[in-house]
Amino acid sequence: MSRQIRHSRWYRPILSTCAVAIAAAVMATTPMWANAHDKPMPAGQMDHSKMDSISMTGDTDYDFAANMRMHHKKAIDMAQAELKKGKNLQMLQMAKDIIAAQEKEVAVLDQWLKAHKKTTN
Repeated sequence: MSRQIRHSRWYRPILSTCAVAIAAAVMATTPMWANAHDKPMPAGQMDHSKMDSISMTGDTDYDFAANMRMHHKKAIDMAQAELKKGKNLQMLQMAKDIIAAQEKEVAVLDQWLKAHKKTTN
């Protein structure tokens, strides 16, 4: 990737958009409730008890930070899986970029969550 593109003001938003698109594609083909030893279940047989759910406390700022942290951690997990088993050089590089970017964002969210206790409305 050229230096000009990496330093463009659009690089991070585009990278984030790509990360979300990849996450959506992976999530669409790999059920979150299936573990490494499970075969994907038909939609009618989903075990919802194993699915991660979005928690809502009523504190919009806290809910956003907590749920985005979980979202970014899932992106890091998916990128690490790509690094472990992926073969396409472009996807491997994207996985490295996603891990670097998402780890920074998780750190910011962790700091914010530590400083701001959740409230209920």
